[in-house]
Amino acid sequence: MSDQLISINRYKDLIAKGKKLANDDAMANDALHMPVLNTMKTHPELGAGGGSLFMDMVAKVVTGKEEAGRAFDTFVAEWKRRGGDEAIKEATAWYESFNGK
Repeated sequence: MSDQLISINRYKDLIAKGKKLANDDAMANDALHMPVLNTMKTHPELGAGGGSLFMDMVAKVVTGKEEAGRAFDTFVAEWKRRGGDEAIKEATAWYESFNGK
């Protein structure tokens, strides 16, 4: 909503407070411009979408098939075994290059 529209809205003070709160509490998304990692192209199960190791783990926990701590430990081990550490290295290299570090 533009500032001009806000200025004529009867709730302009509330809207302004809401915008300030949202801006003050916003978190930077360091991965906003990150391309799809090569590791994720070859191992899509490492991502967070449907059919991923992560979503499989969440489904097991939510349905009560596995206890959360045990399921998470199993997920991490399997994620690393399938190339998770390589994804971390690739993402770190991109981040450092993108941010000039």
